[in-house]
Amino acid sequence: MSVKSSLAVAAALAGAAAAGAALLLPREDSEPLPYPDSEPDATFDDAQRLSSVTLPRCARGSARYHVGSAEPGPLVAMDFTAPDECVDDFLAALGVATAGRRVRWNPVTAGGAPPIEPPAGSGAPWEFLPGQRVELWSVEVGSGARRRHVVVCVNRSTFPQQVCLRSYPVGEDGRPAGQARAATRPVAAARTRHSGE
Repeated sequence: MSVKSSLAVAAALAGAAAAGAALLLPREDSEPLPYPDSEPDATFDDAQRLSSVTLPRCARGSARYHVGSAEPGPLVAMDFTAPDECVDDFLAALGVATAGRRVRWNPVTAGGAPPIEPPAGSGAPWEFLPGQRVELWSVEVGSGARRRHVVVCVNRSTFPQQVCLRSYPVGEDGRPAGQARAATRPVAAARTRHSGE
C-alpha cells in the first residue's frame, strides 16, 4: 500500500471514529428526558423552575429529571453526567461553597443506604459504591414561595462525574417537606469521602 493510500485509509478511519463518538456522546442541545413515573405534563424547564435549580448547558445532553406531586409543593429530582469543570461550575453557581453544608456519607455507618435515594418508581441508576469518592451537599436556594432545600450528590470517582440532586419545598416551619429520612441525617464532617480504609 502506498503512502498516499495509507493516509487516505487513516483519514477515513479517523473520520468514522469521530462520527461514532458523536453518535455515542450526548449533545448539549438535546432535550433532557423525564424518568418513568414523572408527572406526564412536566417538562425539563418545569423541573428547573420548580426546583429553583438551573443545570449548566454542559449537562443538558445527559440530564434526566423527575417531577412528583406532593404537598406543600412538588418534589423534583434531576441527574446528569459531566466533566469535573462543568460539575465544579454548577456547584459554585448553586452556592454550595458559601451557603451549602457538606454531609458525611459512609456506606458502613449508613447501613448500606445510598447517600441519596432516586425517586420511587423512576428506575434512575443512582449507584454509589464503597470506596468511591462521593460528595454530598445540602443547600437552600430560592426565596419566598420558591424557597427550596436541595440535596446534591456528586460521584467524583466516575468519568464523566455523576451528579444527582433532589429538591424539596421548604415548609412554613422552615424545614424541608417530603424529604427522605436518609437525606436529613447529616453527620458533621470536613470532607464527604469514604476511602474504604
